[in-house]
Amino acid sequence: MKLMTCVLVAFILLGAAFAKERPVEKGTIVEIALQNTIQSGTPTHSKIVYVYQMTVQVGCTLYAGAYSSPQQDLAQAYVPGDEMEVSVTKKRLYARFPGVEEFMEIEISSQRSADNCPAGK
Repeated sequence: MKLMTCVLVAFILLGAAFAKERPVEKGTIVEIALQNTIQSGTPTHSKIVYVYQMTVQVGCTLYAGAYSSPQQDLAQAYVPGDEMEVSVTKKRLYARFPGVEEFMEIEISSQRSADNCPAGK
């Protein structure tokens, strides 16, 4: 249990370090939904991780990916239209909501142009 917590904290800190080196832009949630739950550990000390599928629009690009969280209510806390600060790399999108200090690390599974963008942008 402590090992899993340490690993999660390390990933969060590593993600935050990389995100701070990249330019931060405005992003908007297009879709967020609970995709899967993963149970790890032993029967007496199990831990549940919730995997969310998220689509975030940054400029004229839609990024879809997965985010793992120990929180079950992430999809209820944030809804389509909510804005966030984002930093995009080739394979990851780092995002944080107003008033939240840490960046979430979202592994990008696909990206495409948004339909609602003016031509030439």
